[in-house]
Amino acid sequence: MALDTDIEILRTIPLFAALSPDALRLLVFSSEKSMVADGNTICGNAPLDGALVVMSGAASIAAPRGSLRPAQDFVAPLLLGATSLVVADAQVPRATAVGKVGLMRISRALFRRILDEYPDDAMKLRDALTADLASFTGDLARHARN
Repeated sequence: MALDTDIEILRTIPLFAALSPDALRLLVFSSEKSMVADGNTICGNAPLDGALVVMSGAASIAAPRGSLRPAQDFVAPLLLGATSLVVADAQVPRATAVGKVGLMRISRALFRRILDEYPDDAMKLRDALTADLASFTGDLARHARN
């Protein structure tokens, strides 16, 4: 995929939407790209040192252990292991390729470099994550009262 196409795909993912074009360009240029064949495991067998973006194709995401829910299929773009961008040994769901899948691997070190080199973007990202967390905790509080 072309650099501009990859940037546009990342822009649709909420975590990356606040990043500037220059930060996204560096992210795309410096990340690792690969293809995974149908039925092969994308992630979930070992901790990730960063996140994976399903750039094309689809992935079947397994339900958490102990859940009775079946696996669900999600189409690109899809961010897997977002927490692994900032936390070591974070839990990552098991994901399997459905058809041919194009991946972009964003290492924790690369993400940290983006935040260091683009401090304004880091602040925007912090604000967005803070708002998401506030919304999530508000939802939990409302459900706890019901």
